[in-house]
Amino acid sequence: MLAKPTMLALLIFVTSLFVKLSVNPNLPPHDAHPMRQTDTACVIHFFYSGASTPLEPRACLIRPPTNHEGYFFLEFPLYQWLVAGAEKLLASEAWWVARLVNYLFFSLAFWSLYFGTRRALSTRHALVASFTFAWLPSSIFFFGQAIHPDVLMIALLFASWNLLSLVATHSG
Repeated sequence: MLAKPTMLALLIFVTSLFVKLSVNPNLPPHDAHPMRQTDTACVIHFFYSGASTPLEPRACLIRPPTNHEGYFFLEFPLYQWLVAGAEKLLASEAWWVARLVNYLFFSLAFWSLYFGTRRALSTRHALVASFTFAWLPSSIFFFGQAIHPDVLMIALLFASWNLLSLVATHSG
């Protein structure tokens, strides 16, 4: 049986995930910055179709105008490559696949934050931190609806925090 604080964390996680899942997961991007999400989705499409590689990613929005090859000039496209891989695995190039990947990254981020903070500070701090993270409007939006590489960055940041607190606990 799980300890009472971990059960409370599980309740926070499940209710937050339920809110994220309550919006139709197959809706196209619809927010204040759809251009960035459309650009991300386009890179995913080119990976899915085999028309580009992680070292030569292509996008639909050509910036600057001299970019005649349509190369993607933002962050390394790890998020886009992982989503395209999930689309190939599930044999579906659909919005819900990207959101499914986001829910997995949310799970990694939430539990990494909870266990890392519990280990480094206290159970109370871990519950407050994970509750705040799960219920911030930006968390609900980015991990629930956005097709955006920031979710991977946040998940990896919290996973790193968790690993750092684990190493610090066992080395001292």
